[in-house]
Amino acid sequence: MDLDETPIPPQKETEKPVSVIPLPVESIAIDNITIPLNKTENPPANSENSQAPPPPDAPTEPPKIKRGEGAEAKRVANRLKGFDPKNSQVYQILVSKFSSGVTHSELKSIAQICCKFCKNLTLDRDASRDNRVLIKWFEENWSIIQTIINDIHLRDDNEKIINLEREQEKKAPNVK
Repeated sequence: MDLDETPIPPQKETEKPVSVIPLPVESIAIDNITIPLNKTENPPANSENSQAPPPPDAPTEPPKIKRGEGAEAKRVANRLKGFDPKNSQVYQILVSKFSSGVTHSELKSIAQICCKFCKNLTLDRDASRDNRVLIKWFEENWSIIQTIINDIHLRDDNEKIINLEREQEKKAPNVK
């Protein structure tokens, strides 16, 4: 079926001829019967595939920024410039105090406790979200929080203090 622009003859003598411009149609519904016009299988009802493409003049979304190229990634990279979290002296102290398995969530909780005790101290968004920045945050604020850290202890389910010494005892074989 060729859908060229076809004039429709007037129904009455007073009416002018009307031109019909064909539109892209995927199916035609007649008396609640849908007839697909394309040769592909019928997409399920209300599927995303059945939506017509947006008109050419419709506003488009800005292109997505690749991971690691956004403003936050640049800000984090700038803050971490020249900083190696794993070789940081403060990180080594934190590991010896809280074990090498200390998680980001645990360090974040420790930082939040420090912030409650020091009114001028706040945990910024980047440190809250990125473990490397959180370790840098501890280093940046170490002179303020050092004494508080000494009074904080993590405990396991049996109320035993979690620290590097305990971790090494678990790894070492029992010697009698």
